[in-house]
Amino acid sequence: MYTLLTVEEPSPEKLASVLAECFRTDPETVEVSGADADPDTRAWDALVSCEYEVLRGDVAWSLSLHARDGVPDRPDEPELARRPAGSAGTGSTRWRCPSPGCRACASR
Repeated sequence: MYTLLTVEEPSPEKLASVLAECFRTDPETVEVSGADADPDTRAWDALVSCEYEVLRGDVAWSLSLHARDGVPDRPDEPELARRPAGSAGTGSTRWRCPSPGCRACASR
């Protein structure tokens, strides 16, 4: 389980694409839904699931992520927080892990 914060508000489709790059899996295996989404519409069998909640202030979204067994790459939270900035084609998608004192996030 991962918890990350976004400083921008990407579309769910863009977020799914970025997460697929970060976990090195196909975008079709990533499910992104809002926290208020109907549970019957969720893809519970997705390899990577992401639930986002819209926030106010300097942070746009809170992301709750789960990577199931079978995901090719399961980085720790600070590494996952660094990956969008280094991914080709992700543009302005940036996020941070909320862990206090996380050096990876503090240096960004």
